[in-house]
Amino acid sequence: MVSSSFSPLRINYYDVRNVINVRLMKLSRRAVLDRVSAQIWIEELAKKGAKILFKVYEDGSFLISWVAQWQMKEAEEGRIDSTHKACKPFNDPKKDGYLLTIVVRSSITNKRLPVCFFVTDNEIIPTLHQWLSWLKDSFNLNVKRIMVDCSPTEFAAIREVSDNVDILLCHWHIKRAWETHIKRGVKISKSTYDTKLAEDRVRANLNSMMYSETPEAFDLAHQLFLAENKEFEVFLAYFNKSYHNQLKTFYFGRSRSLHVDRLACLLSQVVALGYWQDTIKVANDFGGFRLTVNQEKKRRAAYCIDYDVACSMVE
Repeated sequence: MVSSSFSPLRINYYDVRNVINVRLMKLSRRAVLDRVSAQIWIEELAKKGAKILFKVYEDGSFLISWVAQWQMKEAEEGRIDSTHKACKPFNDPKKDGYLLTIVVRSSITNKRLPVCFFVTDNEIIPTLHQWLSWLKDSFNLNVKRIMVDCSPTEFAAIREVSDNVDILLCHWHIKRAWETHIKRGVKISKSTYDTKLAEDRVRANLNSMMYSETPEAFDLAHQLFLAENKEFEVFLAYFNKSYHNQLKTFYFGRSRSLHVDRLACLLSQVVALGYWQDTIKVANDFGGFRLTVNQEKKRRAAYCIDYDVACSMVE
């Protein structure tokens, strides 16, 4: 018989999360100081054959990058993916750090494959220039095309290092930014139907500019866009400021600020390893290549899209 003086044992989400965090801390922590712990992780990767870049300046600013032996084999075409709030800087944990990943499409799995990780506390042109120069010199890269998330900083740094590379802007990021501001700034008072018509018109105008084949066609589409939508001052103000001058939008989801050593641990021991194992399985036909349930749903939905609409969604 259980005494009534004992309260029932209840385990909630936070109890489990705290246990997991303690476990991850023990796995990733190599030293008391963040900088020393991160350096030990990078040195361990180097011993396993990875190419590394590790620089920490007197003011605490840092550049950390690594490429495992298996990663840099399909880097003629790639994309730079930038993640904000990925880590806590050494000198000021209250600020945000950045994770930049070079992602390519694997010829084996036909899926995205990360081939290089870069962690820094300053996503500025000089910092990206050092990283890209290190990549170019270390691997003798001859990159043909690279896609960015519409970042002028990434664009400028790439152009400084390799002026003969074709730089592509990610239409998905641009359109996602547009969609958010269309919903916010394009409205017809007391008329849902008219609002929808206006939103569709704005999308059509924007698509006309995006898919213009000549500068003259773009200028004409731009003038038409301004003339037909002059009543939507909020959206026009966003467009002129964010699209023409910055072309920069980040979508991060929940905050992911981690200590740099834990980020290095997760990327090298979990993320990259998972991609590598998938590649080996497909290359050796272990279990065959099958779509997940979600991928199969997306595949079926894609075939249901009208042909003309589908053509307008791709280049």
